[in-house]
Amino acid sequence: MTNNDSTLKIRFAVGVLLLWSCLSGGVQADATTEHLPMAARMVLTKANDLMDRQAVDQAIDVITAFQDRTPLSTPDKPDSKGAHHPMVYLYLGNCYLMNGNAARAQAALAQAVARAPDMVAAWQNLAKAHYEQAHYGQAAQCFLSAYERSDHSDAQSLCFCALSESLAGRHDAAIHVFQRLFDNHPAKVTLTWKAYFSQVLLEADQPRRAIDRYLEVLGEHVDESALRNLIIACQRLERYEAGLAHLNRFAANTRSTDLLMLKADLLYALKRFGDAESVYHRVARQNGPHAARAWLMAGYAAWQHNDLEFGRAAFQAAAKNRQHRKAALLALRQMGKGDTQ
Repeated sequence: MTNNDSTLKIRFAVGVLLLWSCLSGGVQADATTEHLPMAARMVLTKANDLMDRQAVDQAIDVITAFQDRTPLSTPDKPDSKGAHHPMVYLYLGNCYLMNGNAARAQAALAQAVARAPDMVAAWQNLAKAHYEQAHYGQAAQCFLSAYERSDHSDAQSLCFCALSESLAGRHDAAIHVFQRLFDNHPAKVTLTWKAYFSQVLLEADQPRRAIDRYLEVLGEHVDESALRNLIIACQRLERYEAGLAHLNRFAANTRSTDLLMLKADLLYALKRFGDAESVYHRVARQNGPHAARAWLMAGYAAWQHNDLEFGRAAFQAAAKNRQHRKAALLALRQMGKGDTQ
């Protein structure tokens, strides 16, 4: 009767910055820009100025008009103006990303990496374009390509590769990439990345390993989401006493209804029905998103320790909710039968 549906929905916000190329020098001023014709430089300078002023549509028009005027190069007719240079496709793809058009960004950035396979920025933003379309497998491969082409120094791309692998349902691959990240870049690993790894372990149905990782995270900073998932891991292993101990250690005085519901569920699993009823009732009275289930579970807990009057009242409250109406009415009928026996 407790809520054992601990399926997690991981959605990571891939905060990849749009990586702009510096036409006059810097990170991208290598072989990629070294042979960029002056016509293309002038167009991208104008587009960059428009992007700085948030006039992204105009920047797209400037670049596409430039490309439309210049056909693709052929052996007897080279692209002397650079209209189809990889840098032009990088800028165009970034503009589409800024405009929220991930499909067109993908097409442009795919052209960029085809023409310049070592352009890290293009691989990163192509990964973002795939990610925004929920192409998580492709996003993972692009993030890995960015990492491999960064002299293995871009730890963030490796982390995003792992997260994308997890979202693609390839949890074993995600775990492998995370382990590679931790082994190769221990100084760059953030607490957030550790929390992500813990969550991936839980998604991969490895609650024992997840518990150790969550405890490491919580030892550095108490985070409600991490604590909630730690308790879920304990529930999966039926370690109810341990789950309750962790909850009391890290959030003894919590007012979070999420954590209070987990606490009540643990108490119920431990057959401490009076205590469970009290916590469920507390959550139900707050009339939040857990209220209906809290009323239902408060009724079950009250019934278990023979507090029948409150149990009926709790089931009647739960019956007002469509999702729990059937279970609540069934419990009321069963209680009525018990009274007549």
